[in-house]
Amino acid sequence: MQSKAILRQTMLDRRLRLTSAEVEGWSRQAQERLLGLPAFAEARAIALYWSARNEVRTDRLFEAACAARKVAVFPRLTPDRRAICFYPLRSPEELVPGPFGLLEPPGNGRAPVEPGALGLIVVPGLAFDRQGHRLGYGRGYYDRWLGEITGRPTLVGLAYAFQIVDQIPASPADHRMEVVVTDRGILPIPGGPGGADQAGTEEVLTN
Repeated sequence: MQSKAILRQTMLDRRLRLTSAEVEGWSRQAQERLLGLPAFAEARAIALYWSARNEVRTDRLFEAACAARKVAVFPRLTPDRRAICFYPLRSPEELVPGPFGLLEPPGNGRAPVEPGALGLIVVPGLAFDRQGHRLGYGRGYYDRWLGEITGRPTLVGLAYAFQIVDQIPASPADHRMEVVVTDRGILPIPGGPGGADQAGTEEVLTN
């Protein structure tokens, strides 16, 4: 099993080599699969991310959420850069440059949305394994934020098919996804709360 550092760099390098056509086409396929999940239809408030550095895009998810009058929230770093909070977004034009080259929703003095108020959380990652573990960027923002959850939102990993690996080194602080969605299929997580029900029986085909 590769170390997190090696796997992180391997996956980042491969993702950065994607062409714009691959990012657009594969993102469209992955988003269409996620839009078909019951968890998306049922959620009134959804946490998304705004893609950067060739991540799977979420623009269609955002448009569908707005059309269905759902609340769509996006992450914003706190001023001390030690944590993320999520704020509603009404239009991509509201996004402002933040640290690490990421676009963020404006805070505007508003209170962030509590994770327990969300029905669905779409989580980015550099890799996911078949047990639902996620490899992030190493800063721990999502795991700390997910640790504050008091409700039962559905956790969905969104990635390209090549980002699915057999196993990722995990710690007790890591949060497992309930389902992982890619451009080539839907991966239900064995033993994940609600995962099999949300995803059906379709398997991810890795590259």
